[in-house]
Order: sequence, then C-alpha cells, then structure tokens
Amino acid sequence: MATSDCPLVQLLRDHPELPPFKQLDSWRNNNKNGFGDRWRQARAAQGEFLAQMALGLQKTAHVVRVRFDILRWLAAKFHPSVYAEKPPTAPVQTVNVGIAVSQERLAELRSRLDQTRAALKAPTQKRRHRSKEKERAHAKS
Repeated sequence: MATSDCPLVQLLRDHPELPPFKQLDSWRNNNKNGFGDRWRQARAAQGEFLAQMALGLQKTAHVVRVRFDILRWLAAKFHPSVYAEKPPTAPVQTVNVGIAVSQERLAELRSRLDQTRAALKAPTQKRRHRSKEKERAHAKS
C-alpha cells in the first residue's frame, strides 16, 4: 500500500486473498496488534511516494499542457467559428421605465408630432401630383 497510487478498495478487489475493507478498518480503529500504527506509517510513506510521483509528472504535465494550448490556439485560428473562445454573453434584462408628463406638455408634444407628420406628407403628395401630371402629359402626346 505504501508504494501504490491505486486506491485501497481497488487493491482489495484485485487481491481477494486480503481481508475485506471492513475488517481492515476495524483493525485500524482498534489498533489490533499495532495495525493502526502501521497503517499510519504506511499512509505517511504513501504520501511521500505520491509526492515524488507528482514531482516527476510536473515536467511531463507542463509539456502536455503547453502542447494542448498550442493545438487549441491553432484550431481557433483555422476554424474560429467553432473553436475560438467566445466572450460570455450578458444576461438579457427587461426594464420598464415610466415617465410622468403633464397634460400641457403632452398636448405640445402631440402638436409637434402632427406638424412633423404633415410636413413629411406634403412632399410625398407633391411628388404623387407631379407624377400624375407627367402621366397625363405623356398620354396626350
């Protein structure tokens, strides 16, 4: 157990000759024949073993991560619509705003709106009138 990166439950499954986990746990809790003390020593040794393994993987993991980042970057450049990083979208919020307008101000705004509509209609009506006159003149000739 001290030099394994495999979980204890997996070791017990792989080696049926070993006692079941509940029995080992009972021996550990009751320190039967010093089993609890040896368990703690084994766990400390396993911790040291795993730390050394992690140090060995550090360089390998860094190389793999850099290579992954390069490939991801290239994929984003070659096919950005699929692989480019997309900025997070802001949540849509609906806001209702009320404005208080006096009756006098409302009447003034409506009057201006009517004047603007009339001014915009006038050139359109003139154009229609001119095109009808051109059609009549063309029909006569």
